[in-house]
Amino acid sequence: MPPGTKPCQIPEHAKILVVEDEAIIGLDVEMMLLEGGAAEVILCISLKTASIELMRRTDINLIIADVELRDGSGLDLVPIARGRNIPIILTTGFNNIKTDGVPLINKPYSQQELFDLVAEVMKY
Repeated sequence: MPPGTKPCQIPEHAKILVVEDEAIIGLDVEMMLLEGGAAEVILCISLKTASIELMRRTDINLIIADVELRDGSGLDLVPIARGRNIPIILTTGFNNIKTDGVPLINKPYSQQELFDLVAEVMKY
């Protein structure tokens, strides 16, 4: 954990779906979340695979999705997340993205910024 980073205290049972089509970024987010205490990180590189995981699994506690994906938008996951009462965080490298009240974190972001937002949306 980088110096100055507070422990996240992500619940040990947390299973987090990360939707990121840039492999390096996705792996970096996965590493940060596991270091923060997540039980499992499910990394998907497309909206299609994320949708399949959401249909297949009922144990996901949080979704972190990039707004701009090669096969769609992370915004497409918002109604699914809301319908299943799963908190969702959107990520983007672009400005002026409308997220309909969904928390947004701008790339690049630090581990601490991610931890703080995860703590806020998971309310623990």
